[in-house]
Amino acid sequence: KWFASCVPDLESGAGTANTAEGSLSHALIRMLLQRIQETDGEFVPERVDAYRGWIDEIFDVALAQTLRQQGPALEPSLAAAKLKIQDRIERLLAFEEAFSAEGWGIGDFEVSLAMPLESLGVALQGRADRIAVGTSPDGASRRTAIIDYKKGATPKKREFLANADGMLRDFQLAGYAAMAEGAGDKVEEALYWSIEAGKAVYVFGSGKERPDRDSFEPERRAFDEALGSAAAVIKAGTFLAATPGRDACRNCAAKALCRALYSSERL
Repeated sequence: KWFASCVPDLESGAGTANTAEGSLSHALIRMLLQRIQETDGEFVPERVDAYRGWIDEIFDVALAQTLRQQGPALEPSLAAAKLKIQDRIERLLAFEEAFSAEGWGIGDFEVSLAMPLESLGVALQGRADRIAVGTSPDGASRRTAIIDYKKGATPKKREFLANADGMLRDFQLAGYAAMAEGAGDKVEEALYWSIEAGKAVYVFGSGKERPDRDSFEPERRAFDEALGSAAAVIKAGTFLAATPGRDACRNCAAKALCRALYSSERL
C-alpha cells in the first residue's frame, strides 16, 4: 500500500485518505499534549491561547510524520484538511481544561499493554492511545483514566455495555482496563473521544451510566467470558476453517492472502 501510494497520479482512494486523516489527527493530539506536558508539566487553563498557537506549527510536524508512514501521494488531501483538523483539536483543548480540573494529568501515549492468561493458554495484548494519570484525593495512590481517540463515530452504549444476555459487542476499553488493572493500575475512568464530534463518550467513570469502576463489573464479567470462548476456539483450531461470507469478509485486512477471496469477492 505504501509503495502504491507513491505512484504519481494514482488514485489513493477515499478509504486510504480517511484512515490517514485519522492517523494525522492522532499524531497532532499526541504531539500537542506532550508539548504542553514538557513545557508546563500539566494543562494550565490560563495558557490555553498559547496552546492554540502551537497547533499550526505542530500540524506541519505531524503531517510530515504521517506522510512518511502513509505515503506522499496523500499530501494534497491531508493538507486540504488542515483547517478542519485544527478546529477539531481546538475543541479538544476545551475538554482538556475540564479534564485537568478533575485532577487528571496528561499521562502517557501509545501505551503497550499485555496480560498473560496462563489458565486459558493465551495472552492478551493491546496499545492504548493514552493513559492519563492522577492521584487519589488523599494523595496516597495513583489512579488512571484510559482514553481512546476515534476520528469519527464512537461505539454506542448498546455495544460497550452488557446486554440483557450479559454479552458485549465492543471489547476495546474493557480489554484495556483489564490489562492495566492486571499490571497494578487503578483504572477509574475509560472513555472514547470523537475527534469529529468533539465530545467524550464514557464507558465508565465520571458519574455517567456506569459512574465508577465497580459499576462496570457486569461488563468485566462479559469480557472474561468472551476471552474464555475465544481461547477455546484458538485451542480447537476451528478459526483455521475459512467460512467466507458478507459479514465475515467485509472488513478483513488479509483478503489478498486468503484463498477464500475467490468466494468472498463475489458476495
